[in-house]
Amino acid sequence: MRQTDWNGRKVGILYNAEAALVRGFARDALSEADTLRTVALARRALRAIGARVVDLGLGPEARTVLARLARRPPDVVLNLCDAPLGDVTLEPHLPAALELLCVPYTGAGPAALDLCRHKSTVKERLRAAGIPTPAWTVVDPHRPLPSWNIWPAIVKPVAEDASCGIDRGSVVHDRRALRARVERIHRRYREPALVERFVGGRELNVALVGGAVPRVLPPGEIDFSAMPADRPRIVTFDAKWRAGGTEDRGTRPVAAGPLPPAVHRALRDHALAAWRITGVRDYARVDFRLDERHRPFVLEVNPNPDLSPDAGLARAWERAGGDWTGLLLAILEHALRRGPR
Repeated sequence: MRQTDWNGRKVGILYNAEAALVRGFARDALSEADTLRTVALARRALRAIGARVVDLGLGPEARTVLARLARRPPDVVLNLCDAPLGDVTLEPHLPAALELLCVPYTGAGPAALDLCRHKSTVKERLRAAGIPTPAWTVVDPHRPLPSWNIWPAIVKPVAEDASCGIDRGSVVHDRRALRARVERIHRRYREPALVERFVGGRELNVALVGGAVPRVLPPGEIDFSAMPADRPRIVTFDAKWRAGGTEDRGTRPVAAGPLPPAVHRALRDHALAAWRITGVRDYARVDFRLDERHRPFVLEVNPNPDLSPDAGLARAWERAGGDWTGLLLAILEHALRRGPR
């Protein structure tokens, strides 16, 4: 791809300027606060190469920002807003508005964002395409607990990201604990709970960056060796967002250790298939667990994953020989050349 001269280019940075969220736990806002740090770093990097940065921080209402985009649209928008007005269900609406305004933007479009937010729907499509994903069921609020006899199981909100709703009690071993965890999800997130077979092997992730045929980056792995024995080997909300805590120290992200060639090929093939099936673009991350026979199972497809320099995407890019500014510009390049849709 021919490199764009960014000197004088107008790059809008779209993000949620209000950290409060409309549901879940108060701590969930930590993920939004982390985005503000990424915004500041992106602003600095873009100005360093001569770009004209347009700040598009979304406040209590969207009208002001949308009017500004309509009057003086930038050349491209770096879309870092995953919870407009503090509500993750509104995430697809901003890309839709940008398309109506004919403004190019980074990352997944409205349909892919809406699809990937509903984990069970993604799993249905993966299964239909022959891509392994752990067995699951969905429990709607005010509905009886369905029959389930696969233990251990992990319980998550069906439509949240950033590990919201996941803690050391998310892995359950009997029906009583399952019921309590499902009710907790219903009460706090006001949405269905996803109950999934817990696959207890290695946790791996594959990041992809690019266009129709993306670049598959070297896989990463979560090192659980420092996790206390009384805690499940999962990436909880505290592990992801509370730096220095026990679960943060017990979930060290590293380059993937040695893998059999067949497993490495399966990770690559499944990640590319997940990219196509969900319609994500520019950048994404696919999370996997290996079972006792070293078979990879897709857990989630993450459109527009965390873009901060210390997140998994950036680490994978660095393992492939790049730096964070190069990653930022590669994503912007794809968006600019694709155009508004």
